[in-house]
Amino acid sequence: MRRTVALVLSVLMMLGSFYVAAAEAKDYSDVTIRLANHDIDSATSPEVPIEIEHFNAVAERMGFKLVIEGVSGDELRNKIKVDAAANNLPDVFKFWNGGVMADYVEAGLIQPIDDYIALSKVVKEENYPESAWLNTKFDGVRYAIPYQQGIGCFLANKELFDKCGVAIPENGWTLDEFLAACKVFRDNGVTPTNVGSMGGNPSHFFYGDFVCQYEDGNELTATIAEHLTFDNPTFRKAAEAMVVMRDAGAFPDDTVAGGDWTPSAVLYEEGKTAMCYTFGWTFSNFSQATVDKTVCISLPKLPDSDRDPMTFIQGTVNDNYMISKAAWADEKKRDCIVALLDEFFGATELE
Repeated sequence: MRRTVALVLSVLMMLGSFYVAAAEAKDYSDVTIRLANHDIDSATSPEVPIEIEHFNAVAERMGFKLVIEGVSGDELRNKIKVDAAANNLPDVFKFWNGGVMADYVEAGLIQPIDDYIALSKVVKEENYPESAWLNTKFDGVRYAIPYQQGIGCFLANKELFDKCGVAIPENGWTLDEFLAACKVFRDNGVTPTNVGSMGGNPSHFFYGDFVCQYEDGNELTATIAEHLTFDNPTFRKAAEAMVVMRDAGAFPDDTVAGGDWTPSAVLYEEGKTAMCYTFGWTFSNFSQATVDKTVCISLPKLPDSDRDPMTFIQGTVNDNYMISKAAWADEKKRDCIVALLDEFFGATELE
């Protein structure tokens, strides 16, 4: 009996080894994987980010061709929109979750990410808090892997505050106190904040922080991909506050030219604004001299709000990786995509 069991186990082990060897022996030289992201502009960047080096290593090891389609920032939205219209989506791409990805999911262009997780040796559902998956879901199905979390901050230039005679609000401040400070800055020829709006950046996050001062603001924001309803009392009150700030001169005179992440951060770096609302992905724009004269402060508290901005700041899972349904249907491409994402998410340190 023992000899029979041993023989069966030996055969099973041989079959398993044969399967692994056969999988590794596949020829991927005829496969091309297109990968799009907004970390690198393929046309202009002289450097290769560390994540791209990881992807290139997989392609070299498996023998397939990897084409990186990089565009800067929010231009990735336009690229994906054009590619989708031409039935030419990249095979795998970094993208935003929630409402931004909704149209592509509804059009049936995106593979449910649980199919990748089932094959992955690295990514598991329990690796992430449930909140990280929230805006990747449509009708209870996940369509993206969370990658990067962003956390907002409101910065103050201590030198400009001192020069204009405005006290740093170390214990928070009211909307009226903020508006009074804006007037002083304007009287001294200084733009109060850097908050412009090019493609909604960075203004939509700034606005969102005021929405979240209300009791239902966080839930309304977190579930916006599901309800897509903007005309509600909380969103209206936050919008009305934006109008009050605009009329008080809180924002740059040209909100479009001063909008988007990098231009708005540069306004602060150049000493043209006393305050800066931004996220960590703009920090590379700041010199050490700017960092040395900067402190974090809270946003002003709205008069009828429920939550004190001294106790929170808005954050979000901003970037995710998604897989084209058409690419996933190709067995060889599927192998390559699994290997690419496993390599990336399995890297313990991206230097």
